Amino acid sequence: MRKDEQGRYQAVEEIKPNQFRSFLRIGRIILPRFVFYAVFFVAALIMYLVQSLTKGTTPDVMALVLGSSASLVCVYEAVRIWRDRII
Repeated sequence: MRKDEQGRYQAVEEIKPNQFRSFLRIGRIILPRFVFYAVFFVAALIMYLVQSLTKGTTPDVMALVLGSSASLVCVYEAVRIWRDRII
């Protein structure tokens, strides 16, 4: 968007509506959709680790690998979309 001398706004480049699908708007805040997935997987992984360690059992390797990889992928995608944001 660009503002001219009369105070009117003009679009500098064309933005297609499907480019907004990877974002969610909450009030005045616009966040990438992957932020919520990343928060979910990170929180689930932390809760699993805390629960395993408080019970005195060793965490399952497969659960750690899956939880960590899902967390990393979602965090990476959220950061990538945030850097390339069009808004």
